Amino acid sequence: MDLPAKNAQKFLTNCEIRIKDEVINAQKRVPDLGVEILKFSSDFDGKYFYPNGAVEILKDVKRPYYIWIFGNKNYLSKLNAAVPFSQLVKYDLSGIVAFANQSNVPFDIFNNSLTSKIIVPAHGDYHITIQADFRTTLQPDGVIQDKGNYTFNNSAIVVDGIYPISDA
Repeated sequence: MDLPAKNAQKFLTNCEIRIKDEVINAQKRVPDLGVEILKFSSDFDGKYFYPNGAVEILKDVKRPYYIWIFGNKNYLSKLNAAVPFSQLVKYDLSGIVAFANQSNVPFDIFNNSLTSKIIVPAHGDYHITIQADFRTTLQPDGVIQDKGNYTFNNSAIVVDGIYPISDA
C-alpha cells in the first residue's frame, strides 16, 4: 500500500477506524460473520523509509504480512478443521486473531472421569469435565482448553478439564 507522503500516521489511524467500523457494520448485517487474521512473515530485501525522511537498506530480514479472512463462521470453522493452524506454522505463521458474533455452543458436563453426567461432591467440591463444540467461536483449542479463561460464581465448582466434542 502506498502511504501519503505527509502524515502517514494519521492516514493509518483513519484506516484503522474505517476497518473497525466496517467490521462492526458487517456483523450487524451478517449475523454469522467470522473474521480471522493470520500473521505470517517473509524474507525481505528492500528499503525502509523513516518518518523523518531517512532511508535504510534492509537485506535478509523478516517482514510481517497479514491475511484477513471474512466469511460465515460455520464455513470458517470447517476450513479450520480441514487445514488446522498447526499446519500453517511451516509457512511462518506467527499469530492468529479470530472473532465471531456470539455462538450457541453445544456442550455436555460430565464427572471428572467422563463416565457420568451425575456430579457427586468430593469434600464439598463438584469436580466437572466439560466437552463442547467451540468450532464456531473460531478460537484455537489452546484458548478454549485453558481453564484460566473461565470463572464461575460458585467456588465449589472445580473444572478438571475442557475438551472439544469430536465428530467421531
